[in-house]
Amino acid sequence: MTTIYLVRHAQASLGQANYDQLSALGQLQAKVLGQYLTTLFEQQPYIVTGTMQRHLRTAELALQTHASDYQLQSSTDWNEFDHRDILKQYTVSLGLTEQLQQALEQSKTTPKPLITLLNTAMQHWMSSQDDSLYTESWNGFSQRIEKALGELFTVIRQQQCHHVVVFSSGGVISTVLGKILALSPAKTLQLNTALTNVSISTIHLPVSAASWREAHVLSINEHYYLRARKYWIGQTEQDQIISEQALLTWV
Repeated sequence: MTTIYLVRHAQASLGQANYDQLSALGQLQAKVLGQYLTTLFEQQPYIVTGTMQRHLRTAELALQTHASDYQLQSSTDWNEFDHRDILKQYTVSLGLTEQLQQALEQSKTTPKPLITLLNTAMQHWMSSQDDSLYTESWNGFSQRIEKALGELFTVIRQQQCHHVVVFSSGGVISTVLGKILALSPAKTLQLNTALTNVSISTIHLPVSAASWREAHVLSINEHYYLRARKYWIGQTEQDQIISEQALLTWV
């Protein structure tokens, strides 16, 4: 029996030049996640990450209090879709470039306009009406996630992993869950927008399973540990200041 923990990365830097880096709040979220993870495993889990900075940094901070001999595999197959390309191609094709620029400027103070526009652009992307516009189509992204799952299943069987932690992004995690639960693209997108930063979604792979398709979903979007003060770090003055804020974010 294998339990796979799908972890969404900590808060990234929406509206900044480098979205992929963690914000100060995101760094604290990752540390709190690490404290929580120490309560889940009696032995070192097998670790998988995407290769994006926000995946690797979340894993690094979350695992810094763990033993250093954990196994780790990084693969671009676990990377998120290119939201910038999806936004660009959608807005250019419909003549909405000015609206995009306004949303990007407003994102420095509030992410809502940009997120609303992105969700609309993603609906169009997932409809597969104009696949040729995008660097990676929805179908191509979906197939890449299936490839990642197939390779992970092989490793699990070869190494007899009991616990696996995957550090990735909301689009990847919602797509994995959507495939197991047979969700429509629209429902998968709805799930994606609900996943909080450093949330944990859990799937169970029976010993008898012949492929990842026989996995069962145990939980989705677990994040209430963020409100349990015993997991808060607060080791530095900056962390103590941030700890007074809500750690619940969706960026």
